[in-house]
Amino acid sequence: MTSRRQRHRLRWRRSTKTRSPRELPPLKPNPTLFKVARAHSINMAKQEKMDHVLDGKNPADRVKAAGYKYSYVGENVAEGENWPLTNVHKAWMESEHHRENILKDKFTEIGIGIARGESGKTYYTQVFGRPQTKR
Repeated sequence: MTSRRQRHRLRWRRSTKTRSPRELPPLKPNPTLFKVARAHSINMAKQEKMDHVLDGKNPADRVKAAGYKYSYVGENVAEGENWPLTNVHKAWMESEHHRENILKDKFTEIGIGIARGESGKTYYTQVFGRPQTKR
């Protein structure tokens, strides 16, 4: 059984590996985005509901509330039962919108969250961001 940290690292590597053939810089792990992604996956698992908006908050609201000052922000979510991470990544890459997030050159940082609900479903979140430039 792999640990949560190992699963997050594998998920990050897959996203970064997908970007490199397209000459896009790797996404840097950001602790705040990881915290936001984890919390959203846990919330989806608790509510047994996959959605970008829960409790009236969208990805930008959650990132801002965590103190991440961004120029750009985006999110991918997924749910599945006993899905290997390769299947989650494949599903995101086969979806135009999700693939765009993974390959968007405006995103420079990433956070990943994975949580399992009581029903056995696993909820996955990728939060992408680009911090504001300091003036």
